[in-house]
Amino acid sequence: RYAADEAYATTQNARIREELNGEPVAVLIHNAAAQILGSTDELTRADWQTTLQVNLLAPFLLTQALLPELERVQGSVIHIGSIHARLTKPRFVAYATSKAALAGMTKALAVDLGPRVRVNTIEPAAIETAMLREGFAGKPELYAQLEGCHPQQRIGQPEEVAQLALSISSGALQFLHGATINLDGGISGRLHDPD
Repeated sequence: RYAADEAYATTQNARIREELNGEPVAVLIHNAAAQILGSTDELTRADWQTTLQVNLLAPFLLTQALLPELERVQGSVIHIGSIHARLTKPRFVAYATSKAALAGMTKALAVDLGPRVRVNTIEPAAIETAMLREGFAGKPELYAQLEGCHPQQRIGQPEEVAQLALSISSGALQFLHGATINLDGGISGRLHDPD
């Protein structure tokens, strides 16, 4: 709703500023996602609009809205992208496209904002989230196959994404800017051709 409704966004921005009470924003993490699956001939205009609004436009608009607060402390913006930005599968057309665009926006924002605010993206593979669990509900054999696709033979944990985000946002990695970081259990290096 934030990206689709300007009046709503304005109200939310005011609420955020009220909560901040003049404090700066050191870290802004964009973690919301819409994953509407469908093949090229099935996806609707509404599917695309929702996907792009949630996965691309909202992160831009929130960053733009909080830029003064981020700049005050040379803050860090972290997008949670997806392995689908680089490697995807059938029916992920809209989602994969939006996550690839998010990776591109990360680089563009880094160039545009320069040293004022750092911007990076974490691109995880399968992470044990509610969205993943819903997608595999009642399909334990498929879930086991997904685990087996990863060289680590498991699904990533949300805490691992959080730990990487903490590391990125810390003062220890100030030169990390405009990067997309794989957190994928090694799956991006594996071919899935038949033996």
